[in-house]
Amino acid sequence: MLLITFFIFAVGEEYWTTVSSDGSLLGGRTIKDFLTFHIAHVTKPTRREYIAFWVTYDELGHYETFGHAYLVRNGVCARFVDRFYRAETICGGFRILSRSNRNGNLGFKFVQVGQANIHDTIGYRSRQVAKIVSWTRNEAWYGSASVKEAFAEGIDQENTYVKISYVDDPFFYQQNVYILVICDPNDPEAGKSEDYVFYGTSNEEHQSIYDNQQARNDQEYQQFLHHRQQQIKRKLENLENEEERLRYEKQQYEQKYPMANELQQFSMDDEPDERWKFYQQRL
Repeated sequence: MLLITFFIFAVGEEYWTTVSSDGSLLGGRTIKDFLTFHIAHVTKPTRREYIAFWVTYDELGHYETFGHAYLVRNGVCARFVDRFYRAETICGGFRILSRSNRNGNLGFKFVQVGQANIHDTIGYRSRQVAKIVSWTRNEAWYGSASVKEAFAEGIDQENTYVKISYVDDPFFYQQNVYILVICDPNDPEAGKSEDYVFYGTSNEEHQSIYDNQQARNDQEYQQFLHHRQQQIKRKLENLENEEERLRYEKQQYEQKYPMANELQQFSMDDEPDERWKFYQQRL
């Protein structure tokens, strides 16, 4: 049973389009109202893919999460992380972040998680809207994050559950997790509806943007490789130190507690055999 009508968002109902259970859009909305975000740092920019929100109530109680919506031939579908960390794909019964239908003046953009002010983030309860970029930086998808708990999760393009945690990999978390925040609607990075989706630039401008992005991607990838190399180096050094420590402790133990057979051999050499003494007296 899906419930999608009783929650309150900080940004208000006017910024959400409801996709009914049969896949139709309610309130006179169209796909041109959906907000899209130009992912300039991704090799293949995301087009016609949107931020979705899903609320459900079942025998285990209330559950909500953000996910990744996309157009299909007969409508719009979305994939989410369910309460058991599995991929859940539905084609109705969720909402999509959209432009205001009441002349609202809020804009939204993504910033790296380390730059996100918790008071400016868009979310519900303890979860924020997240954009997760793959380690190859050639694709991205939308999901949920907890800035306080320092993790993000979502379903990637291969329909696989992905979780990124600061505890497990702080570098990857800080570089590849982005959080949706409120911004000025005129901000060049603010999400735009379909009527204004990044058209009209010349071929030269496109090439310049692409070249600059490729250079930035290469630099970030080299930083990522360097980080991985340093991680591996530290692990090897820790292993070597651990082996050296174990060898030292073993040496100390053997010096303090000689082997039993060594003690036995020592006592036999020092104390003459009683039978040998008897034969010596007879002689």
